[in-house]
Amino acid sequence: MTKSSQKTKQRFALAVEMQGLLLVIVLANLLVLASQLSPWFVVINVSLIAIYYLGISRPRLRARRLVFGFTITGALILIALSQQLGLMLTMVNLLAFSHVMKLFEQNHPRDFYTFNLLSLVILATAMIFHQSLWYFLLFLVLLVLNLLPLVFYDKYQRGNQQQSPISLLKLRQFSPLLGKALLLSMPLAICLFFIFPRLQPFAAIPQAKIAKTGLSEQVSVGDISQLVQSNELAFQVEFSGSSTVNFPLYWRALVMEYFDGVTWQGAEHSPKLSGIFASKQQYLAYLASQTQPVDFQGESLTYQVYVQPSYQPYLFALDVAKSRSSNVTKLADQTLIADKPVSQKLAYQVQSYPELTIDRQLPELSRAVNLMLPDNSNPRLQNYADSLVAQFRQQQNAERLIIDTVLADIRNKAYFYTLNPPLISGDRLDQFFFDTKAGFCVHYASAFTFIMRSAGIPARLVTGYLGGEYHEQGRFYSIRQKDAHAWSEVWLEELGWTRVDPTAAVSPERIEQGIDAALVQEQALFNTGLFGRLGWLDGATLLRIRGAFELVDYQWTKYIVGFSQQRQSSLLQQLFGQGQQWKVALTVALVMASVFVGYFVLSQFHWRKPRVPTHVRCFHRLQAHFANSQSNQVFQHSHATVREYCRQLADKQPSSKNLLTEFYILFEAIDYQAISDIEVKQKKAQLLRVLKQITEQS
Repeated sequence: MTKSSQKTKQRFALAVEMQGLLLVIVLANLLVLASQLSPWFVVINVSLIAIYYLGISRPRLRARRLVFGFTITGALILIALSQQLGLMLTMVNLLAFSHVMKLFEQNHPRDFYTFNLLSLVILATAMIFHQSLWYFLLFLVLLVLNLLPLVFYDKYQRGNQQQSPISLLKLRQFSPLLGKALLLSMPLAICLFFIFPRLQPFAAIPQAKIAKTGLSEQVSVGDISQLVQSNELAFQVEFSGSSTVNFPLYWRALVMEYFDGVTWQGAEHSPKLSGIFASKQQYLAYLASQTQPVDFQGESLTYQVYVQPSYQPYLFALDVAKSRSSNVTKLADQTLIADKPVSQKLAYQVQSYPELTIDRQLPELSRAVNLMLPDNSNPRLQNYADSLVAQFRQQQNAERLIIDTVLADIRNKAYFYTLNPPLISGDRLDQFFFDTKAGFCVHYASAFTFIMRSAGIPARLVTGYLGGEYHEQGRFYSIRQKDAHAWSEVWLEELGWTRVDPTAAVSPERIEQGIDAALVQEQALFNTGLFGRLGWLDGATLLRIRGAFELVDYQWTKYIVGFSQQRQSSLLQQLFGQGQQWKVALTVALVMASVFVGYFVLSQFHWRKPRVPTHVRCFHRLQAHFANSQSNQVFQHSHATVREYCRQLADKQPSSKNLLTEFYILFEAIDYQAISDIEVKQKKAQLLRVLKQITEQS
């Protein structure tokens, strides 16, 4: 290191207020990423921030050995957690950790600029995980906050780092400048958004292992009750043509064919199949080869689905569905999956045929899988099924009679629907069906499916969502986690897989009223909440406010987040025609070239014609006002000072003598005295006021 570089390093030091501003920026940036950070790194980052805060006023507290120890510890923890977190979250935690560590390395201006660059990268990373309109507005505020240090440093602290403390007035002074810069950049951003080639998202790298509220690929008795109590949005749907439908909306998500006595899972987890098929896709591909393809004919419903991030590949649709979207695949069990886990909001189009049958001919392997029962499991249910088989064995439609009898027992006996059923163990389905008789959809669907299999009827469990909240203004449905539901499917001759929902037998309002009943309960919660007790807003008003927010967010999702590569291609074809990629490329190149050329021309024009300072323009206006009067004849020397001009002018304008004296005093203070920018701004305002008074008197 040369002597000059050592001198530069020693000279560089940020003002205390600037250090505080950087600390606020780090805290704000990490808060928007908090849900993606490992608890270990939350503790480490908070500890480092505390050390930095204490070291602002007492630099000795920033012990290098302590910071070095945290660095080594963080690196080792990151290596240890990399397999658990996955590649994406590992990089996010490393980025956040580096952002905090850069606070302690401010030895050169390039360190300061690197820190600010990291801040902007942190914001861009956060937008991968948060894409709602409200987060976008928050990111705009954080963007302004992250740009303030750059503007302030360039104006006040370059070469004079510790002599110009930050104040709210100074920060407020540059807010219009930042706002103007953002507004000027908006046309370019909008143009690039529509015509710039849509690249694959950053989240296309190996997915992070993120826990997310939503349906799981396995379900045990009691699991869905946690979802039913969650108001989190799962997905939204907009139907083409008619905006509403007049039948229950069963949104199919997962099919579970293997039951071990406690948990329902996919058939690939069955011991009988695990040695034959390596994955669910292989099993379903085999089934597809053994069944006839669905003949999609008849009446259909077309709709667009907007899914919230679930970090799972499964999607949602009404039976029987097919998708036109290239990133969606239809499986043999009539479910839809995305080509990769849904880590961002995803839009896809579906066409459903409610009247079609599924698998009118059932392959032997599928029949065997959907008749499997765990050994020595729930003997009372098996005996109950045996009695039904014996009762209807001689009947022509024995299978339908068995189904109707089970549903009638559920409907007529002392069963009831509750989200808080008694705890059960051991043979859980036996205890539920014969003892407690209290449960929710998973209880009834599990018991019903078990009974059907015991009676020799192929059956399986399906999980998804039921119903949805319709928004009249936006003409779309919102389906929430609390709409999670489970039902059964039984295979019947000539009918194929047929949906049977035993929950409808014990709680018809759960099916018929759906979200309406939930809204009544939710409105009651609002009425008994803080606002309701204070008498400010009732539940209905709060629900309307929430609906308005959801409408705006839905439009944002539909037109901005949902602007996919396919929609962009369609838009560009309308603008430039089919197969005219060269026109698109030329347009992008021209836009970029126009921006750079325009910036160069404007900067050159601004350099060649510098703006006349305000106080000088005030003096020119004073001269112009008296240019044609007799008073101006006493002043013929262009090289005279403002003081001389005002004194000679005062001899001819005695009524304005005091104002003219005040004018040149203010002018000289602005032009010659070493005063702060805030004081300059104040004196310019006074100078304009004095000029106005002079011109009014003469």
